[in-house]
Amino acid sequence: MSAVAHGVLLHRALSIGSLVRKAIVSVAKVFARAFARVSEANMQKARIEAELYRNRYKHASKNDDDLPVVH
Repeated sequence: MSAVAHGVLLHRALSIGSLVRKAIVSVAKVFARAFARVSEANMQKARIEAELYRNRYKHASKNDDDLPVVH
């Protein structure tokens, strides 16, 4: 293999590595933003519960998925 071919292959490998690194960083940023938003929502919910119920009750939405199906 010539030095030029070796240089081209090395450049392509570095380019691919750079693209993979950028993709991983982008995905990590998306997950970090999602985690921050969920955390903020939980903090707001706790703040509202404390204000409305003075920490005596916890709000729970009803979910009837576990009810038996009547035919």
